[in-house]
This record gives sequence, structure tokens and C-alpha cells, in this order.
Amino acid sequence: MSAGNYAPLSTSEPPNDGAPSSWRGRSSFASAVPDGWLNLHSLKKSKPVVIALGVITLVTVFVGTQFTIGEGGFDFRSAGKGGIVPEDVLVGAGLEGNGLSKKWGNVSDVSQFLVGPPANSIRENLKPGVQYVTGWNAGGMTNVIMSYVHVVYTAMLSDRVAIIPPLTPDLAHVGGKPKQVPPITFGEIFDIPHLRKALNWPVLEWSEVKKAAYDVPLSHETTPVDGVVMDELGCWGISSVSRKGSQDPGHGVHEMLLQLDCSYTVLPSDALATPDNYHVKVWSMAAALFPDGRKRVLDANTARFPTQFGKKEWIAPDEQLAVFDNTYGVSAYVPYEWFQDFSPMWRYVGRYLRFTPRVEGIADEYVRRMFGIGQNDAIPLYIVLHIRRADWSKPCEENHPGTECAAPLSVFAARVEEVKRGLTEKYGPGSSQSNVTAVVVTSDERDKKWWQTVSEQGWHFVDYDKEDTVKTFGRWYPSIIDSVIQSRAIGAVGVKGSTMSMMAERRVKDWNGGVATEVEWYNGHGARRQRSYDGIDDWFFDD
Repeated sequence: MSAGNYAPLSTSEPPNDGAPSSWRGRSSFASAVPDGWLNLHSLKKSKPVVIALGVITLVTVFVGTQFTIGEGGFDFRSAGKGGIVPEDVLVGAGLEGNGLSKKWGNVSDVSQFLVGPPANSIRENLKPGVQYVTGWNAGGMTNVIMSYVHVVYTAMLSDRVAIIPPLTPDLAHVGGKPKQVPPITFGEIFDIPHLRKALNWPVLEWSEVKKAAYDVPLSHETTPVDGVVMDELGCWGISSVSRKGSQDPGHGVHEMLLQLDCSYTVLPSDALATPDNYHVKVWSMAAALFPDGRKRVLDANTARFPTQFGKKEWIAPDEQLAVFDNTYGVSAYVPYEWFQDFSPMWRYVGRYLRFTPRVEGIADEYVRRMFGIGQNDAIPLYIVLHIRRADWSKPCEENHPGTECAAPLSVFAARVEEVKRGLTEKYGPGSSQSNVTAVVVTSDERDKKWWQTVSEQGWHFVDYDKEDTVKTFGRWYPSIIDSVIQSRAIGAVGVKGSTMSMMAERRVKDWNGGVATEVEWYNGHGARRQRSYDGIDDWFFDD
């Protein structure tokens, strides 16, 4: 048995095998564009052309070509001096910036964005003259992280301060029972001070804004923190746009946690990225946060839903604190664009989400024990596999008894060899990258017999039961440690369609200069093998 469906690992254009294009093995189309191409000084007297190019410039900035980068971040100033866009409007987000922004000043100084420490009410702590944006999501950890990246990206588009909620547990992913697993703050996982500096943009956490029981498992029986006020808040609904507002956007766990009584106004149907998908265009969200865009939505008389408590009345969306009900299904161009190389959400925000030093330190100890090496020994280069099985296999096995629903390890082994060849091609024979032998497996599989077969391959993995990780750090940490381990690899093999695989592949390629590929695995129904163009058995699953 050999390899699953994959994208070629060279930088040449892959053959068209019917699969959507991806970032794997392909250089960004932006690399063909020379630096400084946005310098339009010579066009400042040609007003029609300037206006048109100004629009193109702004769209390009956030959809993803290349432009000059200075030490303070994105260098939009050449365009600003040309009279197209005022300089102070364009200064903001940056790649590996210095934390200083003409608009925001020192973005590391949280005191300029909040009145003081966490308060009993949001109104006590939101600073006059400052506008904010936030949004909810509850699901698997990677999907929630993507959702919060969308919040930051929307903040950048709408000139607002981003406020990131804690992650709330999806028990199907983190395990445990109801009322057992508390939320975890975004800043416990990711280095927010680094993110602020890298983007030159203010990013806050809800735990800095309002008091709440952030370390207590959530349930309807959870007692609010003493003195905390139930804030009434007008919010924006995007999760029900594809249903034309026929269903209440929903009142999630974050509203309960943060003691918010939300009323929702649904965006119009033209907010959808495509008519046949639930994804909403990020610019439709950002536009609603400007006066003209807000008026357009409110004049459209879209579906409106009242608060659940208090007066139980509709409240117009708050102009200081913009709230979106679910920010997972958000795109700049096409649905699921995180899986494409041009994804602006990844390129301009996600890639700068580095893990905290504490989390890195914990993962480092696990990796050293996994390899059986000491504190002063060099950690070997390795190829990581993310093999998603547990939650995807069960529906297939129940509906198709006797079907081998997950690709066998031999498929992944073949793709490991592909990654090795890709590393040799990229770095040259004799390089350390061309001689990688260590393979590390991460998976949600709970069957110990399956893990024994992994061990028989000579592959490494962390035994979280043996490590007693849940007891030591909590139920979030197996996934967190896996994510860090994945991010350190020089090569990656993931499962097509898994957001965790996708995130691992992106980090390996963009952070480490590595090589990544995927196995075609599962879409919820029966499995079949098919001989692919390269003569290797691929695994596909019928619709």
C-alpha cells in the first residue's frame, strides 16, 4: 500500500489532478512582483488613474501581493506621499514591526486603550474615542484560533482595537465531561505582546476588559463574579446570513461567560462570499463598522433579534464595541481560503501568532523526553505527521461497517519519503535537512493498539496518558503541545481538509522553511482506492 493524494513538492506548477490548488510546494505569486511597485509619485497628477490605482492598492494590501517592508512594518508611505491615501490612514499593520504606530503610538501600552483593570461593566473600561471589535466562536481549537485571527484582521480593516475572547471547550475535541473543562485565555497559548509588535496593532483580551469566571468550567449554573453587570449590547449577526436571517444567530457561551445580553442585526445576503456557501466576506463586516456601511445595512431592514433578558428589545449595533456572533466562516475572496497560498488572514495575522515562552518550554520538555535526550542535547530535525482519525472515523465506521475509513500508516510512510525528497531538492544532498530520519506522529486517535503500530514503524510520539498531561496541565494541553511540536518540524504530512493539518503545514513552511504535503483521506462516507497519475494508490471517499 502506498501514498495518499498529494501536491508535488517542487516549486513548479503542479499537474491539474482535479484537486484545488494549495500552498504546498508553491511560491507565492507575489514573489514575481518587484519591491517598491506601489511607489506612484509620478502618477499624482493623473487623478482618474490615481483613484483607480488607490483602490487597487488598498485591495491588494489585504488580499495579498507584495509591497515594500520597512522596519516599522508595512511601508505604505510611498503611496501616501503620492497623494493617493493620507499617510496617517495607511500606517498600522506591519510584518515583524517594532510595536510603534503613527496611528496607535506604542501598541504595547495597553493603558491607552482601556480605562483601567478589568471592570464590572464594559462601559466602565472602554476608553472614550477608541473603537473596538470582537467576535465569538466555539468549536475545535484550531477553528477558534482561525476565528480570532479573523477578528484581528477585521480590526485592521476597520481601524479598531481587537479584543480576543477566551477559547471555550468543545468536549468532542478536548475530551472530558460537561462542567469539567474551563475556558483558556488566548494569551495563555499565544504571545500577544509579540503579536502586537509584529502587527503594530493593538490586540487586547477580554480578560483585560471585563471581570468574569475565566478559570471556571462553564454551565448555566455558573455563578457570575460578584458585582459584574449584565451589559446590554447591540451586535452583528453573520452566521445566519446564508439562511437569510431566518434563524436567530444564537447566543453562545461567551455571552454567558462575559455577562452580555446581546441583540443581533443580521448582515444582508450580499455579504456572502458565494451564494451557495455560508462564508461571509470580511469586507462586508468591516464596511458595516463605518458610518456609510452601517447606514446601508440598517436601511436594508435585515432580520433583527432582541436581547434575551432585560427589556427583550432590539438594540442597534453598538458603535464603539462591534461584536460579531461567529467569525469562523469569514473570507476575503473565496470560502476556505486558509487552504490557499494567498490567504490574507494567514499572511498578515496568523503567521505572527507565536506560542508563549511558557508553552514553548513545556513542549520542549515533552520533545526531549520523547526523543530520550538531555537538556543540553540538540533536538534532531524531524518530520511531523498529523493523522486525524477519532472524530472523522466514527461516522464512517458506523454508516459503513467493515470499511477501512482511515488511510493506513503505509500511506503516510510513502508521503514521508516524498517530503524527504522534497527537502533534498530544496536544500541539496548532504545538507542536514536532506538527512532527516526522525518522524513524529500527532493524532487524536485513542486506540492504544493503533499507537502500538505507530511505534512499530519506529516513529516517535508523546504518550499523554503516560505523561499524565491532563492532570498536570489540563485538558487543553495535549492539543496545545501537539501544535507546538508540529510547528517545530522541518517537514509535515497532514490530512486533507483538516484545519489542524493545514495550520501545521503553514507553520512548517513559513516558519521553518520546510516542506509539507497531505493525504487525501475522508469526507464522511465510504472509502475507495484509486490509481493516481503518479502510479501510487490514493485514497478517496465517495460523496
